[in-house]
Amino acid sequence: MGDWPNGWEQATVRKVGGESSVRLITSPLKHWLGATAWLSDGIGGERPLADRWLVPISMLRGQRERFRHLRPLSLELSRRLDADAELLGKLQSMGLNVYPTDGERIGPELLDALAEAWRSERVPLGQFDIFLGQLRHAWQHLDVGKEFPGAFLVRTAHRHFEVVDSVGLTGVYLPNDAAKERALREENKPVLEMEVAQANRFAEALINATPVRLASGLVERDVIDGALWGKAAEAVRALEETRYRWLAEPLLAILAHGGTNPTGHTTTAWEAALHRLRGAGVIECGSIVVELIDGNETIAKGEPAARWLSGDVLAVTNEVGLSYEELAPGLQAMLERQDLLKDLLLVLGPLEGVEIPTLKEIEKALERAQIDAQAFADIRSRWVGNTGLVASRIRPVAALLGVGSAGFEKAAADLGRLTDWLAANLPQWDAAALMTAARRSGDDYAMGMVAWRALGDVAALPAWNAVLDELGAEYKPVRNRDFGEQTNAHLEGMQALSTAIARAVAVDSGEPELFRTFEDATNAFSAPDDWSMQWWKVPFKAVVDALCDTWREIVNSEHLAVLRGTETLEQFREAIEERGIAIEPDPYEIAHANSERFSSVLLDVHDLHRTWLEFRDPESRLPDPPKAPELAADSYLRRWNDTEFWRLALATLGDERFVHACGDASDAQTVRDRLGLDEEAVKRKRREREKEEKETARKAKKVEIAGESVEIDTIDYSAMLRRHEKTLNDPVGPRASEGEFTPLGPFSREVGGGGGGG
Repeated sequence: MGDWPNGWEQATVRKVGGESSVRLITSPLKHWLGATAWLSDGIGGERPLADRWLVPISMLRGQRERFRHLRPLSLELSRRLDADAELLGKLQSMGLNVYPTDGERIGPELLDALAEAWRSERVPLGQFDIFLGQLRHAWQHLDVGKEFPGAFLVRTAHRHFEVVDSVGLTGVYLPNDAAKERALREENKPVLEMEVAQANRFAEALINATPVRLASGLVERDVIDGALWGKAAEAVRALEETRYRWLAEPLLAILAHGGTNPTGHTTTAWEAALHRLRGAGVIECGSIVVELIDGNETIAKGEPAARWLSGDVLAVTNEVGLSYEELAPGLQAMLERQDLLKDLLLVLGPLEGVEIPTLKEIEKALERAQIDAQAFADIRSRWVGNTGLVASRIRPVAALLGVGSAGFEKAAADLGRLTDWLAANLPQWDAAALMTAARRSGDDYAMGMVAWRALGDVAALPAWNAVLDELGAEYKPVRNRDFGEQTNAHLEGMQALSTAIARAVAVDSGEPELFRTFEDATNAFSAPDDWSMQWWKVPFKAVVDALCDTWREIVNSEHLAVLRGTETLEQFREAIEERGIAIEPDPYEIAHANSERFSSVLLDVHDLHRTWLEFRDPESRLPDPPKAPELAADSYLRRWNDTEFWRLALATLGDERFVHACGDASDAQTVRDRLGLDEEAVKRKRREREKEEKETARKAKKVEIAGESVEIDTIDYSAMLRRHEKTLNDPVGPRASEGEFTPLGPFSREVGGGGGGG
């Protein structure tokens, strides 16, 4: 096999005649070692290295069946490779695959192998969840800079995949939105299998490379009793005020201890579900219709018995009655999980027909999902804190409205008594609505935002923080978490208008460079940090005034004076129009058109230049195409004329003789006339050059290997080896006899041992 350290993995190809050319290619030997079946470990049979996987020993020990569809190396050989990094590196270079761990990034080989395993029906029926986990693991470890796999696994039904190529992703959805993904799965629509986080990581690249569609682009439309959801919100009651109030505790227990991989009650997701349930509402109705819309097309339509709606509301049809199993799909959506349906059905089934199940009945039902009474008791203790949390949210509201704390603290011990007390003492806010807001608010920030929307400026952010400060250590001042995004939203809305202002200032001042200076200042603008303590929602006026101050530092234009103080985008637009500032055409479209036109003219001038040189001196070395320079600042402000394009193109060439010969010509025909060039002759010369360039490129690839003339990009190593196997020298050292394979035995290292094969 040769001496490994001496570079047997590559072959050097040199041209023996003509212009010198040297290329490195994969050697026929390395190709053969990677493409033929020679490795035998007594388990996987004789297969090419590219068909085998080295799985980490810690994952393989006692769990080989989990990876059988990947044809993993034996545990014995895996140990040997784990102890010999050099040997492992050589086998990897020849195609051996290594299962990724930790933060490793790899190419598409694991995804391709899993797709082939599914297509070949090598995945046992009982290992679907294991296979699903490996598939998601493969997407997690795929390097976003690598190629995508040649085959994709698309979920088309429960526990079923279809294997498709990139073209087959037409009509398939990328699950980059959890809620939309659930809706697609419920309707058995084709979904590219991966987790939401990975779908978002690869979204841009997949959209550009394949016809896959974004799930986030879908629109879900919920129709409750014939009305689009949102119009019947007054019929919503708090979960705790309905006959479904007993559901919260078992649901939280199932979320913590159920599913494929129980995560417990210490996760952020569990805490978020706890807050959702505390603020959840219920609407009982006659019918629910769910439509999934892609553009103008309704791709799915269903009539579920229960549905988790926007606004944290559970819709339940009257036909459900006491058949709680009908609630399972909607409750799973409420918990934002996809693996709890089986446990929900196990628990809800035995409770059918019981209007308000007792604690013992719920504990017995939970045992069917292997959730014991002690675990449930722990969940219940966390839920019971509900009364104290609701009171904690309402206390700042009472203080804000000047209500004494003594009566409030007495009423806060019981939710019913607290509701009555609020109705009697806080007429500014409907008691039921206030209780619902308190239940749904996860923290003082959320409660303050709701209070501001309900009460107006009396609950402005500075006033809210003042109350929180007065209430003591339990409360801390809050900040507007979204002030940056709110500011950017205003900037995006006024983008075309601010660009129009930049152009007007540049034109009026006679300084074209001011356009880019204004635009750069606008793009660099960001909200001052102290805005996060001033407003729940950053006002448009604050952004405009701050932006005008920024612009005034560049130039004190009279346009800016009338823009300050505008309070809405519409007022801002009207102020611009009153100043006679034109919004259309877009300066960037003008610049793009100028750039495109100049590139075209530059190529025409370059072509004429080369033809002129050829006629003057056929032996001269023709210049390469020139690189187009960045256009001047006024290219954003007006469309250039042909004369300007031609003069700039001639200047870009840098050949003074040619410029002088062209004189004041400003179009191709005039230049040809001045230079004495026939149009057909110019076209003929162009065709000759293109033909010569193609031939030169082809010859550069053509070399002689083993007495044969071949093009480098089309070498068939297997065929070449078959034709020349009789002339190849035998490798140095021992070798297996023809047709025989030598199993790799236990690892050992001897001083002075021979190197080479395996």
